[in-house]
Amino acid sequence: WGIPVRAVIGHSMGEVAAGLVAGALSLAEACQVICVRSRLVHERARGLGTMAAVRLPAADLAAEG
Repeated sequence: WGIPVRAVIGHSMGEVAAGLVAGALSLAEACQVICVRSRLVHERARGLGTMAAVRLPAADLAAEG
C-alpha cells in the first residue's frame, strides 16, 4: 500500500514473529525460540490446569452461555 514500516511489535509469541519480520531473527532462530519457549511454559504450567478441545457448532456454544 506504499506505507513505510518503521516499527514492528508483538506480544508473547508475537514478539518472535515481529523479530522474524523485522529481520532480527532468521526463520530457524524464530522456530528455535518458539520451541524452547513452548517447552519451558509447558514445564512450568504442568499440573496446574487442563484443556479440552470440543467440536461444537458456534450456535450451540452460544446457547450454552
